[in-house]
Amino acid sequence: MARGRRIQPEHLPAAATSPLAAPAGREIPALLAAWVQKEVHESGTEPDAAKLYERFLELAEPPVLRAALEHCRHNRVAAAQMLGIHRATVRQKLRKYGIE
Repeated sequence: MARGRRIQPEHLPAAATSPLAAPAGREIPALLAAWVQKEVHESGTEPDAAKLYERFLELAEPPVLRAALEHCRHNRVAAAQMLGIHRATVRQKLRKYGIE
């Protein structure tokens, strides 16, 4: 607890202050911004927002689903809870991406 003061690294759990945690948090938005710029550049025009978002999900969802399943020892209900989505949605997405 910071007790009315500004939160400092020593107030956070060790996992949040590890050298591996901080750079990834800053790199992901930069990587996403670069990806959007690449998509815009390759299309030559402003991309359709819905299609851009769908392409992003097709790239991002499979690794997130695999990581959640691995973390939960392939328990789909636990993975759904971890991801904050319904288990039927997890089942649907696994089928969509061909993930066992």
